[in-house]
Amino acid sequence: MDSRKTRDVLLDAAKRQFIRNGYDVVSMMDIAQESGLSRRTLYSYFGSKADVYKAAIERETSIVIEKLKTIIADDSPVEIRILDFVNGRFAIIKDMVDHNGTLKSFFFKNSWNLEHFRKDYDRQERQMLVDMIVDGVNRKVFDVSNVNLAADMIQNCIRGFEYPYIKGILWKSASREEIRLQFGKIVYAIVGYDDKNRK
Repeated sequence: MDSRKTRDVLLDAAKRQFIRNGYDVVSMMDIAQESGLSRRTLYSYFGSKADVYKAAIERETSIVIEKLKTIIADDSPVEIRILDFVNGRFAIIKDMVDHNGTLKSFFFKNSWNLEHFRKDYDRQERQMLVDMIVDGVNRKVFDVSNVNLAADMIQNCIRGFEYPYIKGILWKSASREEIRLQFGKIVYAIVGYDDKNRK
């Protein structure tokens, strides 16, 4: 088995263990046994359980990043793309959390690890927001004097709504379309987009 396949086997085994038993209970021995490989092999790829967990989360969140890159690569006007990005981001992550115990644990049980492990994801997400805002400013669609501040504000709004969105709390009294429209108002206010002609 080549190096990449071996690493994937180990991460798949770790993911199954984390889903079944939770991060705190799982040991490196558990992961090795689940994978059918030796503990020595596991340690040749990962120095600790935290390293395995970080790699498992990074592998999952890289899928989110790739899907978001597809959204921003669309030919739609930037004012549509930025909303598609925000709403698509919620939908993608909710779907992954709903179908993936590793991410469920990641988002809801390990709040310190959430900050620690998602730094690279947050950095990439923020850069995508910056790129869209700059594009909107260059096209004279957005009126933003501080692009970095605008990107930070949007990203922090997204993060603030993350938990209630994923848990379904937000749409107990509103449809997803209503939520999309309200998010649009927040985003457009931050980027200085006048959407009075938007339907």
